[in-house]
Amino acid sequence: MQMEKITAFIRQNLFAFILGAGSLGLFSFYSLNGKECFNCEQTQTFKPDQPGGRATTGLRFRHK
Repeated sequence: MQMEKITAFIRQNLFAFILGAGSLGLFSFYSLNGKECFNCEQTQTFKPDQPGGRATTGLRFRHK
């Protein structure tokens, strides 16, 4: 009975299992080959369009 519940759960969530295993596989592949998957270094900052401390509605990205 317990095995039937497990197989039913796997069948219902097969796509999620395949997607998760594929993502984990790609991450492992890139990590083991020395490539960066995620680079969290901050390269952009928000700065207002107009100086002076006033709140503006339009914020723009400006590269450092």
